[in-house]
Amino acid sequence: MRHLRLRYVHLGDGPKLQEWKALAAEVMSNNPNLVIEFTGHASDPVKEYQRLQPRLFLQVSEYEGVPVAIMEALSCSIPVLATEVGAIPEIVRHGQNGWLVDGAISPKLLGEKLNELASMSDLDLTQFREQARKSWEENWNAAKNYSVWAELLAS
Repeated sequence: MRHLRLRYVHLGDGPKLQEWKALAAEVMSNNPNLVIEFTGHASDPVKEYQRLQPRLFLQVSEYEGVPVAIMEALSCSIPVLATEVGAIPEIVRHGQNGWLVDGAISPKLLGEKLNELASMSDLDLTQFREQARKSWEENWNAAKNYSVWAELLAS
């Protein structure tokens, strides 16, 4: 299997940030095809997505409610790879605007899935990008949803 170069950019911080950075340094020392960057707190994630233009949004939570970050990524035409937990399956439609994996996915299987997606053709990626944005427009665009909600309340 051919391994592609992967750049992972982590937006955000938290109490375990230093632990994650140490783990990332260890992982990168064993894998010359992997670069891991930490941006810290992102006050406007959408602007960061637009600046970085990632090929994929990755969220591998074991537990999740309704992840606004996934909706923000979709609004920027970024397909999503996420675990099938919480409300994620209501947002990510496997094979359309992204891909769902088991919530207990192993690092090895996750790596294989990432390698598979990194090998995707530009045409296929473009179709997923279009579907990502379309799904956001149809389902999670707040400006549109607020208007519809207001009309329903008024009637």
